[in-house]
Amino acid sequence: MTIESTQTKEIYEGNGVATEFPVRFPYSKPETIRLVVTAPDGVEDLVTRDFSIEISSPGDTSVKYPVAAAPLQPGWKLTIYRDTPLTQIVDLIYGGAFNPDALERDAFDRIVMMIQELDEALGRCVKVSIGSDIEPEELAGIIYELLNKIQYYWQLIKDAMGQLSGVACDSMTMV
Repeated sequence: MTIESTQTKEIYEGNGVATEFPVRFPYSKPETIRLVVTAPDGVEDLVTRDFSIEISSPGDTSVKYPVAAAPLQPGWKLTIYRDTPLTQIVDLIYGGAFNPDALERDAFDRIVMMIQELDEALGRCVKVSIGSDIEPEELAGIIYELLNKIQYYWQLIKDAMGQLSGVACDSMTMV
């Protein structure tokens, strides 16, 4: 197999009907496929049961979730992703039989998958420029502090608008 796709995950929106979701990214073994359910409030839970992985043919894989419960409702999300173990499973012995397919599949392809997964994870991280004097943790703290201030002032504005009009402003949302 050659890893031509850089995709490492799929995110599906709940619709109250669907329980079968295609897996469109390459993986080395079915046990490396993971699921996370995200609630409407953003809380994530790793799915460890009530799902099945169905392989119809090579390259045609789907996940059934949930197997025994009601389908995900609108506002909920299912993330299916690949989590390749960071291990070396090929041990080449000097003078032993050499199988190029095993080398490609169990060494090179797995390494590419691991690199792709790390790249995807790094793409979600707070980063600073290479010459910056600020640490990423410090930048994240500044961002959270600013967000809290924005939310505080937004609530003040909503309260003031409600007092001015004499009507509650619950329908106002921050964009």
